[in-house]
Amino acid sequence: RLGLSPPAPGGANCPMTDESMEDEHSAPTDDLVARAGAEDAEAFNQLYSRIAPALLAWAEIRIHSRLKRVIDAEDIMQEVWVRAMDRYRKESEPPVKSFRPWLFGIAQFVVMEALRRSRSHVADAAQPGTPMTDLDRIPASVTSLSRELKQDDAYRIFLQHVEDLSEEERQLLIYRGLEGQDHAEVARRMGIDHAAARKRWGRLRERLRALKLPENLLETE
Repeated sequence: RLGLSPPAPGGANCPMTDESMEDEHSAPTDDLVARAGAEDAEAFNQLYSRIAPALLAWAEIRIHSRLKRVIDAEDIMQEVWVRAMDRYRKESEPPVKSFRPWLFGIAQFVVMEALRRSRSHVADAAQPGTPMTDLDRIPASVTSLSRELKQDDAYRIFLQHVEDLSEEERQLLIYRGLEGQDHAEVARRMGIDHAAARKRWGRLRERLRALKLPENLLETE
């Protein structure tokens, strides 16, 4: 487990109901963001569940194989939920048009913190990390998201396919496909021009779509 510092109190005790999960695709994202900004826990959880497939895949790809014994992708997902719920309620202007990149900004911080804390454990891969202290505060519906995804054949096939991608393709997948960064930001990170970023992502996206990916895994454009 990660042993990450707990978030400020008040954000992680809100339950994700079965009704909210069943209705997760019925409301437009902008409406959900507005409701979540008004402290509607169900709306926030619906937004999170839409990004969950991308978030878990992103964590699996980002964590190097030698670190997987001390950093768990499911723990990353759950810690992101805890911190995002707390932070979202404090946002004066909820990120209506950029919920996916906003969430991954939090995920980046969580992973970097986990990597720093794991360094003392890398030499002994069998030694577990410090237990995460607030797991019992996370609703069961949140923890079940990652378990359901890992049992999805399409999700497993996708991760296997990622292993065969070139380094550039993996970067495109992470920055554009999973994090949802715009083409200008992707181009900046990769050191290529905007048109090249758009064209190369378009080709890769079409190849990935042929795999029949889990719903909401990739940015659609």
